[in-house]
Amino acid sequence: MQNFRLGVVLCAAGRSSRMGGTDKIDYMLGGKPVHRWAAECLLAYPQTTELALVVPAEKLDAFAALYAGDARVTVCAGGATRQESVANGVRVLGEVDLIAVHDGARPFLRPELIDAVCCAALEVGGAIPAMPVTDTIHVTRDGLAVATPERGALAAAQTPQIFRREIMLEVLRRVEEEHLTVTDDCSAVVACGYDCRIVPGSADNMKITSPSDLARAERIAAAFLA
Repeated sequence: MQNFRLGVVLCAAGRSSRMGGTDKIDYMLGGKPVHRWAAECLLAYPQTTELALVVPAEKLDAFAALYAGDARVTVCAGGATRQESVANGVRVLGEVDLIAVHDGARPFLRPELIDAVCCAALEVGGAIPAMPVTDTIHVTRDGLAVATPERGALAAAQTPQIFRREIMLEVLRRVEEEHLTVTDDCSAVVACGYDCRIVPGSADNMKITSPSDLARAERIAAAFLA
């Protein structure tokens, strides 16, 4: 394993608006809340030196108490958008070599995936895990299909998305100054002219976004704990 320092931004500031009243970050899976699953895996990774946990402002004290036992963890408030929340998390990290951004609602992270993405980011500057797209995807306009991209050229992005610190800082500066609208950190990095390698993702690395995801999450949690 290469010697480097990994800083993590764990995004848990969402409002769970599609969860029908369930707070997905606090939802209990296998005896612990969703946010604990990813946090524990990321903190157990040997190269992790810092973790910024980004949460809603009204939950700062509660989360700070939960993670008070680990000096590597800093809890900070999220912003109005995911981009702002990521920037807030990056600002509290110190001198690290790589910065990883991970969705707190993706609980089933494995160290092998973290390592694969880190190694690729060290090599080319940035990397993300992604899964092949199995459905046919149509581009639509005004309710009509207007184009059908080649399925083999598409990949469904996951997290952690990991970048060299100097690249991440430059991209965040440009996103803010140029008012760029991006859907994830990879798209921001690519829009700013940097390379981002695709690493094979994991089918277990799901994101909980709606109540229908909870049954699958329960099954994966049981398998992880078996």
